[in-house]
Amino acid sequence: MISVLMVSVIDDTLREGLQAPGISFTIGEKLELAKLISSAGVEEAVVSHPSAHESEVEVTRLIVERGYFRRVFGLGRAVREDIDLIASINANISTYVPFEPDLAARSLDIIRYAVNNYGRGRLLIEVGITNIAAYDVKQAIKLAKELEEIGVDRIQLADSTGRALPRSIDMIVRGVKEVVKIPIS
Repeated sequence: MISVLMVSVIDDTLREGLQAPGISFTIGEKLELAKLISSAGVEEAVVSHPSAHESEVEVTRLIVERGYFRRVFGLGRAVREDIDLIASINANISTYVPFEPDLAARSLDIIRYAVNNYGRGRLLIEVGITNIAAYDVKQAIKLAKELEEIGVDRIQLADSTGRALPRSIDMIVRGVKEVVKIPIS
């Protein structure tokens, strides 16, 4: 039997890729980049951190309105102001738990707020466990299960500090995938 692996690309260029010192694009330039990225077949993108600046709110709103991507996400901290702002421009919500496992529980109430007010079939709610290297397998599974029970649509397991060894990431991803049924990226 032939096994088929489905791969989807979630582009982060318009948010993460533009953070280098000295790099600054106008709204028009960001819209042109969004159009180019979309024309390459990318259907999903995290396009901004709207709470960073009003221009980020505007560019996200325009990308959503123009339909460059099937799914558009704004990134925000797990604070109500960020969540409400992203939802107000009709972007899907991408948020994250803090880098330290001891602080993760503090985010769960805000993530619950996001799901209850904007999720459950309205907007997609994605939550990143941003410093997955700080978690052991049991901790990662416990947090992922809590996020699934809250009702998030997708969980990101990110080695945002670059410290994780491939074997430990493999063990965490496999462990989480065995327990939760929602998509993991």
